[in-house]
Amino acid sequence: MPNEKRSFEYTLPAPNVLAIPAESAGRLIAAQSPSAALLYLFALSRGGVFTPEEAHFATGMEFGEIEHAARRLTELKLLNPANHSPIRRADEIPEYDAEEITKAARDDPGFSKVVEEVQQILGKQLGGRELMILFGIGDFYGLANETIILLAHYWSKKERARHGANCKLTIYNLEREAHTWAQKGILTAEAADDYITELIARDDSYGAAAAALGVFRKLTPLQDSCLNSWLQMGFKPDALAIAYDRTLTQTGQFAWKYADVILKNWHAKNLHTPEEIERGDPLNRKPTNSGRKRGANSMSVAPYEPNEDMLRDWENLLRK
Repeated sequence: MPNEKRSFEYTLPAPNVLAIPAESAGRLIAAQSPSAALLYLFALSRGGVFTPEEAHFATGMEFGEIEHAARRLTELKLLNPANHSPIRRADEIPEYDAEEITKAARDDPGFSKVVEEVQQILGKQLGGRELMILFGIGDFYGLANETIILLAHYWSKKERARHGANCKLTIYNLEREAHTWAQKGILTAEAADDYITELIARDDSYGAAAAALGVFRKLTPLQDSCLNSWLQMGFKPDALAIAYDRTLTQTGQFAWKYADVILKNWHAKNLHTPEEIERGDPLNRKPTNSGRKRGANSMSVAPYEPNEDMLRDWENLLRK
């Protein structure tokens, strides 16, 4: 009937269903905390017993975010605080007193600018724990105020380019990036400028390399790892295009593992440019005219001369 209202039902699959008490579900919904809900589901999946380290590897949340979610669940009486023992890195930002941060902010007006910029980037007012982390990026990690602002802008643009304009940006992920910068010694604005320039050039090369492989979408973690390793070996997009064509010729489709064998073989022989590959790889040499007459529609085929190393690599690959 034209005016008949339709209703839709969504059902959970029967096997391996986790039961959540209606009252607990109501508390989680009312709390409006995705992190707390995720941690609660993980706790249920582990029978209620877990460590923050296990939660970190399973959910992808940082330890600070896990600790915050655990505190929220404790407030909701959905988590027993006796079973909560946070695991911290030895070099993780320590706890600060509110007075410390307030006094330091008065002594350093530049920190207020950092807070303003980061809040604008994240699109939200920072809470107490978040302010503590942001303060620690400068005080504990040693990044200058200007460096933190440069980091925040570059990091946010990179995340939105990779995951979409509406992706969730958190202070915890910003802290993880800041930790990486601190380990690399990128503490001043000058060092940050140089590093960002290098990263942008690397990103451009990454995009061109992916295009050379016929990939115009987000890569899986395994594919991303392969591509980065090939770039680190010294292969440029033009050499990767040759590996792409070789893989298509031999397998009929692009296979990442097959291409990895080819590129590692070239790398072992120090063949990285199209010219070096042309000279050093028998399979890439253009066929010569042997004098035999060919028909108008006949195809020339390069001689098949695999070496022992390549045959061994292929044999190992096919056994997997």
